[in-house]
Amino acid sequence: MSKKKIILIICGSVFLIITVFTLFTLWLNDAFKKLLITDVASFTSPDKKYTISYQQIGDPEFPFGKTNVRLTVYDSDHHKVNSVDTFIQDDGCIAAPGNVYSVVWMEHSVLVVLQASEMENKTVIVPLTD
Repeated sequence: MSKKKIILIICGSVFLIITVFTLFTLWLNDAFKKLLITDVASFTSPDKKYTISYQQIGDPEFPFGKTNVRLTVYDSDHHKVNSVDTFIQDDGCIAAPGNVYSVVWMEHSVLVVLQASEMENKTVIVPLTD
């Protein structure tokens, strides 16, 4: 083989390795972002037995997609009771306390109404038992 072919093969191999490594890193970064939970707001029941936490999961989908959120209920000892994952459509914005329109505490559940600029109000029911 000529020196030109060997140099081209080496350069092509290095380029391929760098491309695969970059794509893998981008995929891995996106996978771990979904594990990032950010507390946005919390609301305590009138009897102080429970607290519901409004949390953002990862980052909004680029560029103007949905934002995954989680509603998690904790008891007075800070033990997780239950959680519900859902999403908001707010033009690619991060979750904000203003997305929680209302929180209604019932005997066996919590009704949370979520609002955002690109969706109808969404009622999410989180049971107060496992």
